[in-house]
Amino acid sequence: MFNRNMKHLVPAAASAAMLLSAGVEANATTTINLAVASNFYGTTSGFPTTSPIGNIISAFVLANPSYSVVVVQNGSSASLETQITSSGNSLNVDLFLSADTTRPFDLYNNYNADVEGIPFTYAIGTLAFWSNTSTVNAANGYSTGGFTSVAVADPTKAPYGEATLEYLENQFGSTTFPATFVTYTNIDAVYSAVSTGAKPVGFIAASAICTGTTAGSVGYFPNGAPKTGQSARIYPAIEFSAGYNGTSSSQGSVKTNYTAILQSAIRVNRSSTGGGSAPTYRDPGTEAALNTFVSYLTSTSVAGTLAKYCYTAP
Repeated sequence: MFNRNMKHLVPAAASAAMLLSAGVEANATTTINLAVASNFYGTTSGFPTTSPIGNIISAFVLANPSYSVVVVQNGSSASLETQITSSGNSLNVDLFLSADTTRPFDLYNNYNADVEGIPFTYAIGTLAFWSNTSTVNAANGYSTGGFTSVAVADPTKAPYGEATLEYLENQFGSTTFPATFVTYTNIDAVYSAVSTGAKPVGFIAASAICTGTTAGSVGYFPNGAPKTGQSARIYPAIEFSAGYNGTSSSQGSVKTNYTAILQSAIRVNRSSTGGGSAPTYRDPGTEAALNTFVSYLTSTSVAGTLAKYCYTAP
């Protein structure tokens, strides 16, 4: 549910903070704050039901009713890092979940006084080429000149945009996006453009269309059928052709589409208003809650949720 008491934490440009479960909210004594990359957050309208992190938080707070977990900001990984570094972490983010390894390691290497510990990988993402327009067929994948307009995330801000550009370079020799590509700030904006039909097709996070348990019930499933009116091609980082035995190219082939999308996180020190002592400015109870959540996030308990949304556990 929406936590009205957290509204003051979120600037107008950021998404509204979400606190899960009325029962948990009523009993919770300790709250931890997250900044989450767009692909792992999903859409505001679908949060928490069809959100990867929303599902994980829901299960966590049910198992740990004395804790609550709030997403105080979501967006492109670059914008989340900027908020942490440029504003002195005014939102008191405790954990930054990026869609890549670059931003967490940048914080670790260049803003070490602002973070606690080292980055860790919590999920491995997958790229998808998707259309929500019945007259457009995305099932066979992207081809040069085959589509009049393609939505894509900004590769300088969004890791899935970076993976898209790498795919184009590896398979078509393109080092820049073609003129038919329209760039959006983050992967959620790309999804919105394609889902509304504003753009006929786009490169998105596969998690956005892997949102159910039965083929065709909600979205696209790699081993099932797409929802009526949709079509998609899932692009794994590495693809093997039929007959490839892992040792001989004569038995098939292997091709690299893009570098695996390792999604990493890092603990962030709160601002001096965080309620605790330096350097983390977290009180012992909040630090314990954060440790418990990180342990849960990196445990086998979340493997089913990750698979449901087309992520791979690290």
